[in-house]
Amino acid sequence: MSAEKWIVRALLAAPTVVQKMVLGEPPLQIEGRIMDLQMQLLSKLARTKPSLDKLSVEHARAAVRTGIAMLASKPDSTVASHDISIEGPESALTVRVYQPQQLDTDAPAILYFHMGGFVVGDLDTNHDFCVTLAKTCGAKVYSVLYRKAPEHPFPAPIDDAFAAHQWLMRNATQQQVDPNRIAIAGDSAGGALTAILCQRLQAESLPQPKVQLMVYPGTSSTEVGSSFEACGNCYPLTMAEMAWFQQHFYASPDDLNHPYSAPMNSQNLQQLAPAIMVTAGFDPLRDQGIAYGNKLSNAGVAVTQIEISGLAHGFTSMAGGINEAKKANLLIAEQLKSLL
Repeated sequence: MSAEKWIVRALLAAPTVVQKMVLGEPPLQIEGRIMDLQMQLLSKLARTKPSLDKLSVEHARAAVRTGIAMLASKPDSTVASHDISIEGPESALTVRVYQPQQLDTDAPAILYFHMGGFVVGDLDTNHDFCVTLAKTCGAKVYSVLYRKAPEHPFPAPIDDAFAAHQWLMRNATQQQVDPNRIAIAGDSAGGALTAILCQRLQAESLPQPKVQLMVYPGTSSTEVGSSFEACGNCYPLTMAEMAWFQQHFYASPDDLNHPYSAPMNSQNLQQLAPAIMVTAGFDPLRDQGIAYGNKLSNAGVAVTQIEISGLAHGFTSMAGGINEAKKANLLIAEQLKSLL
């Protein structure tokens, strides 16, 4: 364990009085919400690091991996995982398969897409949350390493998501999962992929998943609601970083007009899969998620909206260090289980 990781973990595990002393500032309040103490302490510690928009893509990817590794949970021996290779639109895709012990034949499955603004992130950055989903839901989880920008800009990740879904549907029997109990899920960029994939399945007259789970997704390429500015400087996602992600993901301004460039673009949401929309109180994308959830509901889709009010964007990858993140992950997993 590095010295930096040891210090961060020690401070997050310290008594509340010590954490408040180190924090040295009043609780952060935005729009009637109070940030969790551990979350605020982590945010303060992160101020010593350059934001992603100040880094090269290579260094940003490394910084995200390092930061998330500091908050990793202890290994769980009750869930096994291994990587497989499946056919993608242009080249093979790596998929990490999670399988809990004593899994029933014809178990449910969760197709998962990781976070990272379509630029950073990988299978490791969402490993802990996938373990929680597999264990809590009694399901196989298939986490997809889709192609990322700037090497592979829009719409490459969407094409990869579609290919992964079609592979799972074709191979459900071989994989010993129930094709009628498949969920599509993801957080941040992966949440947007989840929404867009469901829209594409509908457009191509293909079956919807049993449920779609979107955790703090970006749903619009433009500002939505007050959270964008109110939380625009909240760790770990700022307005400047969102602009940096968008700059790398869309190769042309015309891409922003494509129906699949953002979930809110679609006007045909009827008969999409039941949805779980999870937002974070201290997230500039909070109101985007709420708006898309409302749009789905207005189209007749069954929607469960959950706000984790004291946490910020990216909390699913913080469960090893932030107690409320661990609780939130379990809450989300239980909600997904109830619909699978």
